[in-house]
Amino acid sequence: MASSPISFLVVGGLALLCSCCSALRTATNVSYDSRAIIINGERRVLFSGAIHYPRSTPEMWPDLIRKAKEGGIDAIETYVFWDRHEPRRGKYDFSGHLDLIRFMKTVEAAGLYAILRIGPYVCAEWSYGSTHAMVSTVIPFSQTIQKVLKCGLKTGLDGNLNQPKWGHLKQLHEAIKSVQNVLTNGTFATLTITAMELLQRQCSELNLPFVNQLTRYVNNATGDSVCFLSNQNKTADANIDLQQDGKYTVPAWSVSILAGCNKEIYNTAKVNAQTSVMVKKPSGAINESTLLSWKWVSEPMKDALGGKGDFLASRLLEQKETTVDASDYLWYTTTININETAWTNATLRVNTRGHVLHAYVNQELIGTSYLQNYDSFFDLTPTGIVGGPIQLISNGKAIKDISSNIWFYKTTFKAPSGTDPVVVDLQGMGKGHAWVNGQSIGRFWPSFLADKNGCSDTCDYRGQYGSNKCLRNCGNPSQRWYHIPRSFLNKKRNTLVLFEEMGGNPSQVSFLTVTVGTACGNAYEGNTLQLSCQGGRTISVIQFASFGDPQGTCGSFKKGSCEAANSFSAVEKACIGQQTCSLNVSEATFGPSKCDNITKRLAVQAVC
Repeated sequence: MASSPISFLVVGGLALLCSCCSALRTATNVSYDSRAIIINGERRVLFSGAIHYPRSTPEMWPDLIRKAKEGGIDAIETYVFWDRHEPRRGKYDFSGHLDLIRFMKTVEAAGLYAILRIGPYVCAEWSYGSTHAMVSTVIPFSQTIQKVLKCGLKTGLDGNLNQPKWGHLKQLHEAIKSVQNVLTNGTFATLTITAMELLQRQCSELNLPFVNQLTRYVNNATGDSVCFLSNQNKTADANIDLQQDGKYTVPAWSVSILAGCNKEIYNTAKVNAQTSVMVKKPSGAINESTLLSWKWVSEPMKDALGGKGDFLASRLLEQKETTVDASDYLWYTTTININETAWTNATLRVNTRGHVLHAYVNQELIGTSYLQNYDSFFDLTPTGIVGGPIQLISNGKAIKDISSNIWFYKTTFKAPSGTDPVVVDLQGMGKGHAWVNGQSIGRFWPSFLADKNGCSDTCDYRGQYGSNKCLRNCGNPSQRWYHIPRSFLNKKRNTLVLFEEMGGNPSQVSFLTVTVGTACGNAYEGNTLQLSCQGGRTISVIQFASFGDPQGTCGSFKKGSCEAANSFSAVEKACIGQQTCSLNVSEATFGPSKCDNITKRLAVQAVC
């Protein structure tokens, strides 16, 4: 690959590498301290978001990066996945979705910084942390680092917004950016406030009955300030009187940001963003039946099972050392001759460390077992049936034996019409791997279901987080729909291949498109509520609208004890027939609500 003209800033050795976009190329001085990154003397707060380039396609990169930038992101962070770039020792691949330079230039074209984590070890959730499996058995780790440096110096979900998360974080980024000069230049002090305690601090007397902390930043050069009010009470909201700086309500378990210490610009609990409810629709391909026609083919294992495969071994091998991570599966097979009737009801006993073991005798599946597939130092634990023993037990005698066989399913389909994201529904399948036109779309295991207990129709985020808080989709698989990038699809016929490990039924598999079906909005007085239908669709129906104290959440809104009489008609007038509509949440828009002594809010539910 030709050398790239992109220049680099290295911070912290191999841990962090910043690719310079156009703005940074002209920088003459880049430094940092405990409060900020300093670029040409300007103190900055930089928000970064991760996009893993091998997990998406080059066609998707510009849109993903654009949406990240619109959400307030300043820098795109990514790992360099060296096991993908060097699939075989000494053989490198920087093509297609592995084109790192193209990805970096796409980030640059968007006017963003890039944080490049060059590794070779990048993250624990990736196999071997992205170091090649050979590092643990063949190549010393120090040699891998040298190769990464040499090569590095030479080269230099589906597209829908996840709302309300995207919008809520966008507003947080905007709020922080608006006060970054104070945060990065000023001094700060934190006060711990006890119940009913009156404190005198500089020019304000603070009466804070429920607030736990007040943190105040002041830029001594300009006099600008910003305050953070935190309420750590898990159930009770706090009504705060800052005297001449105003009165504020801080919901339980939340933080408010006050610009100038006298204007609330953000609260973590007050979500003033759209909630999008996605719907999945049949593919809509022209002249295409919704029922897929399937073929199955057995894997060409004849030579391997007949002892004519890659090699023979007289002992049981460790799986990771043998496959070098080129396959999830290692086949152990042997043959014995049994003529005695005493073996009619024999037992096969296997001493294994494998995550999953399937046992076959005479091409018939006789059982499957599972062991723990995660833990500390799991990469150092031997895998497979290394060392054995494998015993076929009858009348106290033991003889080794194992054989195997697995199946592929194959079908063809037309690309769904339109531009909406495409998914394949793998309901009914067991466990395995899926490919579309030869491109892997991931492993699947929809037959493994989450615990059916623990979910609730309501979610209370307040209080410390636990693994059982706000559970959803109890009794369902962790993943059922798999995204297929449209760049994987041909205009005419496409091929889906499913490698089924556990005997699933492909008759329920179908292709769908995903779009916004319902757009909900929730915003507090003084904010602007924006609703949007993606893909060129317009808002057709307003199902609910109330300005006052509406109750419930998206899908279950209901009127509270008070509301403005013009709530529904005002929303209909502003939004029906529009792709996007904005509403100023105030009595000036909706009329008087007769809601006294409460913070009023607007709730809307619309159909796209």
